Amino acid sequence: MASAAGQPPKTLTLEELSALGDEMAALVRAGVPLEAGLAQLAGDLPGRLARSVDTLSARLASGQSLADAIGDSPELFPPVYAAVVEAGARSGRLAAALEALTATARRVTELREIAIASLIYPLLTFLVGYVVLALYVWQVAPQYLRMFIDLHATPPWGVNALIWLGTFSAGWWLVPIVLLLVVGSWWWFYSARSAMLSGRSGWATLWLPPIRRVLESSRWATIVDLLAMLVEHGVPLPQAVRLAVDAGGDARLRQSAQAVAVRMEQGGALDAKELTLEGWPPLLRWSLLSASRRSGLLASLRFAADHYRRQAQDNVQWLRTCLPVAAALVLGGAVIVFVIVVVLGPWLKLLTELVHATVV
Repeated sequence: MASAAGQPPKTLTLEELSALGDEMAALVRAGVPLEAGLAQLAGDLPGRLARSVDTLSARLASGQSLADAIGDSPELFPPVYAAVVEAGARSGRLAAALEALTATARRVTELREIAIASLIYPLLTFLVGYVVLALYVWQVAPQYLRMFIDLHATPPWGVNALIWLGTFSAGWWLVPIVLLLVVGSWWWFYSARSAMLSGRSGWATLWLPPIRRVLESSRWATIVDLLAMLVEHGVPLPQAVRLAVDAGGDARLRQSAQAVAVRMEQGGALDAKELTLEGWPPLLRWSLLSASRRSGLLASLRFAADHYRRQAQDNVQWLRTCLPVAAALVLGGAVIVFVIVVVLGPWLKLLTELVHATVV
């Protein structure tokens, strides 16, 4: 078993975080003390995950609460994990909170797998097309240029562009390939990290709106689920809002939640327009605006959480179906434009000049 005093392991991946969440939820449901259960579990896990579990077990054995032990282990867990654990512990439903976050982590992992599967064919085709372009630049374009000069004709801009590209040395042609490998490797590494659960994921989402919608829906499902748990177990609503939104990992929403909680504590009415501007989703916004009816609030929160879960699942299914097709269409369109501009355009222009020279 690895020692907790050893070198701290790197941040857990989404898959490792999902596996650990499942194990901790099972231990909580079985009533097994976490420090003893995790210490025994560490011996059955591989490498980095074993070291992570051993570190967490040692901190629990020293008297720390689970939320504090996780919060003091930023090298292992994203901040959102500590927030979820604290909210789950306050609501008395730690196992359910861990399972909700694990479901989100698995959904993000599924998105990553869909993106990778969708990009394999376009990237391979890009590499093939890049090699073909290089052959045209160094072998075909000079022949085209010579024939146009022999015919006393002006070469089309496509040929001139290829000749210009040919002025670069072979080393410069490797730059896009190296850049693609570096960016791809970085994305491969970062998109697998548990940091994907926190805040805005930027580059790791490939800037695709459907992927961002899945992440946002999953995040709101976790937030609203936790808020419902906290409300159900009698946690004051302002405090419940703070704890639940902390689990979303978005700094902007955390500030907004603080303002909403303060207004609730002061007895002031919430501003629907302000909540809209701050990015609160419609169902949660409606639930908070009607928070005076506590029983109705709990029902509306449960409905909202289920809605955001289904929304995330629907978007995942849409991506699984449409992203490969969209990637192929974009790539196919680029290839067609390339063939028309670089291959067919100069060839047709050359035929026209030959016919004209023959007629003359």
